[in-house]
Amino acid sequence: MRLGHLCALALTLLLGMVSSVFAADCQKTAESCVEGPETRNIGGYPVHRDCWRYRSQFSCVSLAMRDDCQPLRDRGCSQVGSSCIDTNPLGACMLHEQTWQCRVASGSTSTITNCGGQQFCLDGHCFDTGNAPDADFAKMVTALEVQREAGKYVDPTTLVVFQGYDNRCRKKLFGLVNC
Repeated sequence: MRLGHLCALALTLLLGMVSSVFAADCQKTAESCVEGPETRNIGGYPVHRDCWRYRSQFSCVSLAMRDDCQPLRDRGCSQVGSSCIDTNPLGACMLHEQTWQCRVASGSTSTITNCGGQQFCLDGHCFDTGNAPDADFAKMVTALEVQREAGKYVDPTTLVVFQGYDNRCRKKLFGLVNC
Protein backbone atom coordinates (compact mmCIF):
# COMPACT_ATOMS: atom_id res chain seq x y z
CA MET A 1 0.00 0.00 0.00
CA ARG A 2 1.35 3.42 -0.87
CA LEU A 3 2.04 6.25 1.56
CA GLY A 4 -0.69 8.38 -0.04
CA HIS A 5 -3.32 5.72 0.62
CA LEU A 6 -2.12 5.32 4.22
CA CYS A 7 -2.39 9.07 4.80
CA ALA A 8 -5.87 9.14 3.27
CA LEU A 9 -6.94 6.20 5.44
CA ALA A 10 -5.50 7.81 8.60
CA LEU A 11 -7.20 11.12 7.76
CA THR A 12 -10.52 9.34 7.17
CA LEU A 13 -10.26 7.54 10.52
CA LEU A 14 -9.30 10.76 12.30
CA LEU A 15 -12.21 12.69 10.78
CA GLY A 16 -14.54 9.83 11.67
CA MET A 17 -13.40 9.99 15.30
CA VAL A 18 -13.81 13.79 15.43
CA SER A 19 -17.31 13.61 13.98
CA SER A 20 -18.27 10.94 16.52
CA VAL A 21 -17.14 13.25 19.34
CA PHE A 22 -19.41 15.99 18.00
CA ALA A 23 -22.20 13.41 17.66
CA ALA A 24 -22.14 12.60 21.40
CA ASP A 25 -25.62 14.09 21.76
CA CYS A 26 -26.92 12.51 18.54
CA GLN A 27 -28.46 9.20 17.60
CA LYS A 28 -28.46 7.70 14.12
CA THR A 29 -32.04 7.46 12.87
CA ALA A 30 -31.47 6.16 9.33
CA GLU A 31 -28.72 4.98 7.01
CA SER A 32 -28.88 4.32 3.26
CA CYS A 33 -26.39 3.31 0.59
CA VAL A 34 -25.77 6.01 -2.04
CA GLU A 35 -23.00 4.22 -4.02
CA GLY A 36 -23.96 0.56 -4.46
CA PRO A 37 -21.98 -2.64 -5.11
CA GLU A 38 -18.96 -2.23 -7.32
CA THR A 39 -15.40 -3.46 -7.81
CA ARG A 40 -12.84 -0.65 -7.85
CA ASN A 41 -9.12 -0.57 -8.53
CA ILE A 42 -7.24 0.64 -5.46
CA GLY A 43 -3.46 0.67 -5.67
CA GLY A 44 -3.54 -1.82 -8.53
CA TYR A 45 -5.75 -4.29 -6.65
CA PRO A 46 -9.42 -5.01 -7.36
CA VAL A 47 -11.53 -4.30 -4.28
CA HIS A 48 -15.23 -5.20 -4.15
CA ARG A 49 -17.67 -3.67 -1.66
CA ASP A 50 -21.43 -3.97 -1.36
CA CYS A 51 -21.65 -0.27 -0.61
CA TRP A 52 -18.97 2.36 -1.12
CA ARG A 53 -20.73 5.32 0.45
CA TYR A 54 -23.51 5.65 2.99
CA ARG A 55 -25.77 8.57 3.86
CA SER A 56 -26.66 8.72 7.56
CA GLN A 57 -29.34 10.79 9.25
CA PHE A 58 -29.03 11.80 12.89
CA SER A 59 -31.35 13.22 15.49
CA CYS A 60 -29.47 15.49 17.90
CA VAL A 61 -30.18 17.14 21.23
CA SER A 62 -30.14 20.91 21.07
CA LEU A 63 -26.95 22.52 22.31
CA ALA A 64 -29.03 25.29 23.92
CA MET A 65 -29.36 23.94 27.46
CA ARG A 66 -32.29 25.01 29.63
CA ASP A 67 -32.12 25.29 33.38
CA ASP A 68 -35.08 23.13 34.35
CA CYS A 69 -34.14 22.99 38.03
CA GLN A 70 -34.79 26.68 38.76
CA PRO A 71 -38.17 25.91 40.42
CA LEU A 72 -36.30 23.81 43.00
CA ARG A 73 -33.86 26.66 43.69
CA ASP A 74 -36.80 29.07 44.02
CA ARG A 75 -38.25 26.82 46.75
CA GLY A 76 -34.96 27.08 48.68
CA CYS A 77 -33.65 23.65 47.68
CA SER A 78 -29.95 23.03 47.22
CA GLN A 79 -28.23 20.54 44.95
CA VAL A 80 -26.43 17.83 46.91
CA GLY A 81 -25.34 15.48 44.15
CA SER A 82 -25.06 14.75 40.46
CA SER A 83 -24.42 11.47 38.67
CA CYS A 84 -24.45 10.19 35.13
CA ILE A 85 -27.17 7.59 34.61
CA ASP A 86 -26.99 7.12 30.82
CA THR A 87 -24.04 7.15 28.43
CA ASN A 88 -23.73 6.71 24.69
CA PRO A 89 -21.52 4.00 23.14
CA LEU A 90 -18.56 6.40 23.17
CA GLY A 91 -18.85 6.91 26.93
CA ALA A 92 -20.18 10.49 26.79
CA CYS A 93 -22.84 11.18 29.42
CA MET A 94 -26.27 11.64 27.85
CA LEU A 95 -28.40 11.92 31.00
CA HIS A 96 -27.48 13.34 34.41
CA GLU A 97 -29.43 12.77 37.58
CA GLN A 98 -29.35 15.74 39.94
CA THR A 99 -30.14 15.17 43.62
CA TRP A 100 -31.66 18.04 45.58
CA GLN A 101 -32.37 18.63 49.25
CA CYS A 102 -35.39 20.74 50.18
CA ARG A 103 -36.74 21.98 53.49
CA VAL A 104 -40.24 21.01 54.43
CA ALA A 105 -42.65 23.16 56.38
CA SER A 106 -42.19 23.05 60.14
CA GLY A 107 -44.86 21.54 62.36
CA SER A 108 -47.77 23.58 63.64
CA THR A 109 -49.20 23.96 67.13
CA SER A 110 -52.81 24.28 68.17
CA THR A 111 -54.56 25.12 71.43
CA ILE A 112 -56.99 22.56 72.84
CA THR A 113 -59.65 23.69 75.26
CA ASN A 114 -60.71 21.23 77.97
CA CYS A 115 -64.28 21.85 79.00
CA GLY A 116 -64.10 19.86 82.25
CA GLY A 117 -67.16 19.25 84.39
CA GLN A 118 -69.45 18.77 81.42
CA GLN A 119 -71.40 15.66 80.79
CA PHE A 120 -72.18 14.08 77.44
CA CYS A 121 -75.11 11.69 77.15
CA LEU A 122 -76.35 9.53 74.29
CA ASP A 123 -79.34 7.20 74.64
CA GLY A 124 -79.15 7.27 78.44
CA HIS A 125 -75.43 6.50 78.59
CA CYS A 126 -73.53 9.44 80.05
CA PHE A 127 -69.86 10.25 80.09
CA ASP A 128 -68.28 12.84 82.38
CA THR A 129 -65.73 14.92 80.45
CA GLY A 130 -64.51 16.58 83.64
CA ASN A 131 -61.79 13.95 84.15
CA ALA A 132 -58.20 14.94 83.44
CA PRO A 133 -57.20 14.17 79.85
CA ASP A 134 -55.18 10.99 79.39
CA ALA A 135 -51.59 11.96 78.52
CA ASP A 136 -50.92 8.52 77.04
CA PHE A 137 -53.77 8.74 74.53
CA ALA A 138 -51.70 10.69 71.97
CA LYS A 139 -48.82 8.21 72.33
CA MET A 140 -51.19 5.28 71.85
CA VAL A 141 -52.83 6.75 68.75
CA THR A 142 -49.38 7.51 67.32
CA ALA A 143 -48.19 3.95 68.00
CA LEU A 144 -51.29 2.52 66.31
CA GLU A 145 -50.73 4.70 63.25
CA VAL A 146 -47.06 3.68 63.05
CA GLN A 147 -48.12 0.04 63.23
CA ARG A 148 -50.74 0.58 60.49
CA GLU A 149 -48.23 2.33 58.21
CA ALA A 150 -45.60 -0.35 58.84
CA GLY A 151 -48.08 -3.05 57.90
CA LYS A 152 -48.90 -1.22 54.69
CA TYR A 153 -45.47 0.00 53.55
CA VAL A 154 -42.78 -2.18 55.18
CA ASP A 155 -40.41 -3.91 52.77
CA PRO A 156 -39.59 -7.27 54.41
CA THR A 157 -36.39 -7.72 52.37
CA THR A 158 -34.76 -4.46 53.48
CA LEU A 159 -36.80 -3.71 56.63
CA VAL A 160 -37.37 -0.16 55.39
CA VAL A 161 -40.65 1.31 56.62
CA PHE A 162 -40.75 4.92 55.46
CA GLN A 163 -39.28 5.73 52.06
CA GLY A 164 -39.69 9.52 52.09
CA TYR A 165 -40.14 11.56 48.93
CA ASP A 166 -37.57 11.85 46.20
CA ASN A 167 -37.08 15.31 44.64
CA ARG A 168 -35.09 15.06 41.44
CA CYS A 169 -34.82 16.84 38.18
CA ARG A 170 -33.88 14.90 35.07
CA LYS A 171 -33.10 16.18 31.63
CA LYS A 172 -33.60 13.46 29.06
CA LEU A 173 -32.82 13.16 25.39
CA PHE A 174 -34.46 15.80 23.17
CA GLY A 175 -34.91 18.22 26.09
CA LEU A 176 -37.59 16.20 27.89
CA VAL A 177 -37.73 17.13 31.56
CA ASN A 178 -38.96 15.30 34.63
CA CYS A 179 -38.94 17.59 37.67
